[in-house]
Amino acid sequence: ERHLIYIENKLEEYNAALALADDDNKKVIEKALEQQYNRKKFYNDLTKQSNNGFRIDYYKICFEIEKKTDAEIKKYPLFLMICQKNND
Repeated sequence: ERHLIYIENKLEEYNAALALADDDNKKVIEKALEQQYNRKKFYNDLTKQSNNGFRIDYYKICFEIEKKTDAEIKKYPLFLMICQKNND
């Protein structure tokens, strides 16, 4: 829950900054926004997983890897998640 609140706050900050940014800074802010939207989707997917009969006991982003594409570098999180099947 606190992760989603943090992400929502960051999205608000970045959207406000994007509205005031010049062209050079817009690209940087748009990349940061994309990263936050991806994190939000990831946490929403985790929530769905927990609603499918699994309880998340532990979760942590351990490392981020960078992958170079044609014109940019994308970051992908590597994480550790320990889940347990609910006994319903």
